Amino acid sequence: MVSTSHQVLRYVVLIILSYIPMIFGLILFLSEPMHRDFMLDDQSISHEFKEDTVSEGLLLGLTFAGCFVFAAIYCIFSPAKCQSILSCIITFFYSFGLMETLTLLLKIYVGRLRPDFLQRCIPDVEDVELHRIEDMKVFGRLLAHDFKCTGVDKIVKEGHMSFPSGHASSIAYAFVFCSTLAYFWSHRYLFEGKQTNKTNSKQLKKKKNSKKNKSEQEMNEEGNQQTENKNTDEDDTDRKQREISEQKKDEPNPQTKNFDIRIGTRTGMSKTFLFQVSSTIAMGLIILAVFTSASRVADNKHNLGDIIGGFVIGVLGGLLSAYFLWVFERVENWDESDKQVL
Repeated sequence: MVSTSHQVLRYVVLIILSYIPMIFGLILFLSEPMHRDFMLDDQSISHEFKEDTVSEGLLLGLTFAGCFVFAAIYCIFSPAKCQSILSCIITFFYSFGLMETLTLLLKIYVGRLRPDFLQRCIPDVEDVELHRIEDMKVFGRLLAHDFKCTGVDKIVKEGHMSFPSGHASSIAYAFVFCSTLAYFWSHRYLFEGKQTNKTNSKQLKKKKNSKKNKSEQEMNEEGNQQTENKNTDEDDTDRKQREISEQKKDEPNPQTKNFDIRIGTRTGMSKTFLFQVSSTIAMGLIILAVFTSASRVADNKHNLGDIIGGFVIGVLGGLLSAYFLWVFERVENWDESDKQVL
């Protein structure tokens, strides 16, 4: 088995490594996006500039709070609490950092303009007239250029980063991550309980068969014996009655078969109620994700293609986190020596 010091050192190293994608994401966030040429009469970028219905602060709060609440519930009901806490921390920050880094990378190098870009940019009139004079001499009309903007630098910079939607990717990641934790938790109680019941029933059958064989052998021995038949018969009947009573105690009660989920030493929720709670939470997460994505289109921040691209990235990041969590949950079952840890 692995010593405690090596386990702590291993998880400290993994936690530090999990922050590396977020560092790359911060570097990309500070870099300048690609500037595309645009036309002043382009209707796709001429929409009204509006305030965010779901701000970035609210989005990050919902994402982190939701994921941490689900992770806390998952760790509370986990048999290996310390290992589950470390697994959730490493999985969340590493996968979330990769997802955000990929989203920012595409935003910067694609450089797609937002639907409200013209009101963000507010092109410089003198720069437009200079390009108009040059284009009229050669082409007879004003062409697309990267006109000089007079708007706020931060707002103009965000106008160059439309694809993919960061709101959609973040909320989709939170939805898949929370759903994964809920699935693992439900699977542990819904399906592992059935497997334990099957193993218990098999063990009961084996006990019954062995007891039948023993009773047959004892009956043969009793037939050969010619003395003290009454005393031996009474002992056998008493013993069989005790065995039958013990078997009835071991067998599950059919009236309480829906309440076989146990939390500690107390009887917990029924399987039907647990399924309803999981379904309600999943529907709530879906509604929240759809509302957040729809608000980005209503606020003229993204097109439908931006939302779909962000959703795909968020779902892939959530599935990656599910795989990492599954791997980390199985690592502790391996027999490792101190030399194999690092």
